[in-house]
Amino acid sequence: MRSLVFKLTLAFLLIGLTGAALVSIILQLRTRSAFDQFRLDQEQQSQVNELVQYYTNHNGWQGISEYFQSDPRDNRHGSFRYTLVDADKSVLLGGGRDRPNQVVPDSALASAIPLKVADKIVGWLIQPPGPPQIAPNTPEN
Repeated sequence: MRSLVFKLTLAFLLIGLTGAALVSIILQLRTRSAFDQFRLDQEQQSQVNELVQYYTNHNGWQGISEYFQSDPRDNRHGSFRYTLVDADKSVLLGGGRDRPNQVVPDSALASAIPLKVADKIVGWLIQPPGPPQIAPNTPEN
């Protein structure tokens, strides 16, 4: 009888510890995923604000590529991972596979972020494909 109580207690303890470990792992993964999404949303909004400000200050997109390819020691702009498209659906800055002056199909703009100045769309910001990537040398890496 005593051996059976010991075995049952040990089994229940093992089940409880396994359950707690699984819950901990799942919560950690969900928290990391939510934080990565928060950072991506924050980066996108910052990029949108900077691009709208640039368009407003320069009355157009003239010189935008030079603006993002300025001094490489200036990390204010970072690397431009997005694709910037003007109102004519022509690529201004390609964040990977898109090339300047390439025309973007309407299907690609369906998920793009519109850039508006005075309630007029002056361009779109297309997010790069794939999972969000966190910048190196940040606390979450």
